[in-house]
Amino acid sequence: MGRPLRPEVGAAVRLGEAPPATDAAVELRLKSLYYGDFRAVRDTDLTIRRHSVTALIGPSGCGKSTVLRSINRMNDLVRGFRLDGEVRFRGRDVYGKGVDPAAVRRGIGMVFQQPNPFAMSVARNVAFGLRLNGVRGGLDDKVEQALRGAALWDEVKDGLHKSALALSGGQQQRLCIARAIATEPEVVLMDEPCSAIDPVATLKIEELIAALKAKYTIAIVTHNLQQARGPGESTRPEPVATPISCARRASAGCPTRAGLGDSRRRRRSRPDARPPRGGRGRGSRPAGAWGAAR
Repeated sequence: MGRPLRPEVGAAVRLGEAPPATDAAVELRLKSLYYGDFRAVRDTDLTIRRHSVTALIGPSGCGKSTVLRSINRMNDLVRGFRLDGEVRFRGRDVYGKGVDPAAVRRGIGMVFQQPNPFAMSVARNVAFGLRLNGVRGGLDDKVEQALRGAALWDEVKDGLHKSALALSGGQQQRLCIARAIATEPEVVLMDEPCSAIDPVATLKIEELIAALKAKYTIAIVTHNLQQARGPGESTRPEPVATPISCARRASAGCPTRAGLGDSRRRRRSRPDARPPRGGRGRGSRPAGAWGAAR
């Protein structure tokens, strides 16, 4: 069984700053990930290579976000979570005894599915992590550098002291990316960063991800196969997306998509099944019915 993820008592051991001489930025060897008694993920081996975009793609509920959040120990905050295996970063297991989770997250940043800017100015949002890590000098330059890195500077340079909540959804997500890269992490994790924004903003985020891999290592969860392949990589013959091996939901009593489909087909095939309302199929409502007065 896995070990519970609790902060170690005593002096925390920080991860070494010098990365090992290998092409792998992060190596996962996960036997099982649990939420309480539920085995959410099993038998997952994944290598995230430096200066590349690694996509985790699969059906809803298969454990993609669980695996992604385990890389920088964000699952420590979830009650009942435990891990059996190891996640190696800079040559050390991030779940090893005495490793400081805050030190792990300084080296491995995170961008979430929903844009989550703080209720403060644009500049203070970007500088938040820097101040938290004790940086005091040159904040203005670092804020500008991060905003340029997130392709947002030209859009907000005249409103740095305005509320970040006034930005559009796509701008807020790029602001969150700027906040993540301001502390110059080695790896940036993105959990479906385009799922809650419009298509135009999605295109900007995808172009930004392609540009960021020159400086950062990126791991992204997505449902979009084209997005997983990445801009300019659609003609590569080898698969770019890394599949995730996950526990069968049926083993925990959870309905699967296949099971739900089978039950729907059985209902439709029953001779006594009730026909659709009005005896007609979907889309055959008479013209003008939507506007008819009740």
